[in-house]
Amino acid sequence: MTSKAECNRLKGILVEKKITQEKLAKMAGISENSLARKINGHRDFWYWEMALITKLLNFEDIREVFPEIYKACNLPV
Repeated sequence: MTSKAECNRLKGILVEKKITQEKLAKMAGISENSLARKINGHRDFWYWEMALITKLLNFEDIREVFPEIYKACNLPV
């Protein structure tokens, strides 16, 4: 499951960038309900969702937005 710290990090980024969960869901092509459940830690993000959200939020590297999830996946650097 997505950790509380990871959820709070993503919520903070959205506030900082003045992007609502509704807007991010539309941009990503994800239902608002599904995104909210993932952002609140009730469901896990798919890797493709994390990669897409990273791009949509104008970050270069997925580790900038989802560092804990990335580390837990043991993916190569």
